Amino acid sequence: HLHLSYRVSIVFNDMSDDYCTAPCGIKYKDLEVGDGPKAWKGAMVQCQYDGRFDNEKGKSFDKSKPNRPFGFTAGMGEVIPGWDMGIVGTQGIPPMREGGVRLLIIPPELGYGKAGSGPIRGNQTLFFRVELVDCERNSEDEEEEE
Repeated sequence: HLHLSYRVSIVFNDMSDDYCTAPCGIKYKDLEVGDGPKAWKGAMVQCQYDGRFDNEKGKSFDKSKPNRPFGFTAGMGEVIPGWDMGIVGTQGIPPMREGGVRLLIIPPELGYGKAGSGPIRGNQTLFFRVELVDCERNSEDEEEEE
């Protein structure tokens, strides 16, 4: 437990330049590329995540509970746009694969915008560590792989 939280802290505090930046403004870095199915628009996905503020030295504002991943339909607007784009892939961001772990830096316009939400102030950049623990298979992908 201690080891994991220490590792997450180091990962969030390492804001080096090895992030890729998509034209939409999302910055991303894959810590692990999964080997499972790719996320796709309309897929039911399950994610473990930790969301942190950019200006509070890693203060977490929201995270999934251990062994209780957050589920949603990818690419359908059930989450902030930056999550949909960062998981399903767009504008040069590859889709995540099941088993993958990605860091996302989401600009305000793809997060909660000017209004904010709860503890998230307006115009706030957000940092997420997302692990795609389960992704519904796409029948079209299975046909292509055969």
